[in-house]
Amino acid sequence: MGIHCASLTCASQWVLSTLGYSKADSVYFINGIAMLVSFYSVRILAMPFYWYKVYTVYNTVYFNKLGSIRLVLFIPCFVLDVLNIYWGYKMYIGARKTIASKLENERKES
Repeated sequence: MGIHCASLTCASQWVLSTLGYSKADSVYFINGIAMLVSFYSVRILAMPFYWYKVYTVYNTVYFNKLGSIRLVLFIPCFVLDVLNIYWGYKMYIGARKTIASKLENERKES
């Protein structure tokens, strides 16, 4: 779970607004893209590797000795994966809207 903290390294909107940046500044845009890339690379791309590892140990002697603790490998991780996919989708939609409006503003200015 510690690697998930790497996706939180980007400054939040509160920090940027406290520092005096407005949403029109490119700092917001760059921070948003960095947050999107780090979120997808750390949280979304890690999912197949985790589930592959679970698959490789599933139904082994040591796995079966764990008893009901085995559920910890499945239930919380599945719920968190669903939430991460949902948040990733929302971030993608927000980034797409931001990029589209930024491109539209650039077309209007030229």
